[in-house]
Amino acid sequence: MAVAKQNLQEQGFTDDIADRILGPQRQSTKNMYRSRWTKYTDWCEQNQKDPLSPTLPMMADFLNYLFKEKHLKPSTIEGYKTAIASQLKFHSTIDF
Repeated sequence: MAVAKQNLQEQGFTDDIADRILGPQRQSTKNMYRSRWTKYTDWCEQNQKDPLSPTLPMMADFLNYLFKEKHLKPSTIEGYKTAIASQLKFHSTIDF
């Protein structure tokens, strides 16, 4: 969530407004999203990819990695897509 908040602040939103935009989620959801974002950025680092500038093929590779290497269920992978999209919506125009 820190990435999204920082981007909102760079766009001129105050701390209070940034918190309100990002705040409707429960703490448990925020923790899960943070964990999934970290796994995504770790994968990006290992593969020399910029996590804030994804391409559709790059995201497909990451999601396939979750399926083939981590043996995650499709519903769990969908949760990763949601978590990553929640961070990227302030950085990227990619729609996945």
